[in-house]
Amino acid sequence: MIELLDVGGEGRLRQAINLNTSYIKTLGPNKGEPIPRLMIGRADDIPLPCESVRVVVMERTPLMRHTALEIHRVVVPGGFVILRHHAGITDPHSAAAQILGTPLSTTSMKIGSQAVKQSVFRKRTHREPGKLFHS
Repeated sequence: MIELLDVGGEGRLRQAINLNTSYIKTLGPNKGEPIPRLMIGRADDIPLPCESVRVVVMERTPLMRHTALEIHRVVVPGGFVILRHHAGITDPHSAAAQILGTPLSTTSMKIGSQAVKQSVFRKRTHREPGKLFHS
């Protein structure tokens, strides 16, 4: 079981396994250094079994429908998905909400100097009533 998976991560979240297609950091003051706790892979084809991650974080990595489906596939029932993306004219998490359900919370925050929208989703357990998620 993986406790924390950072999709597109480069090591900002110390305890996370960082899913990335690159071996080296591409942003920030440590650009060019190796990515710690690296798992090579893409967000739309996560190389993990179903229901094997407790928390997924995705920050500023392109979020498409298939990516949201993959994230939903790897999160355990009762687990969490935290999305952090630039909030422009359109809602960056609306397509994901169709798959992940209604967010538990939505807030504004900053990552470095960039303003982002954070949405936190909880995957329903198999026993909970309500809307069924697509898989």
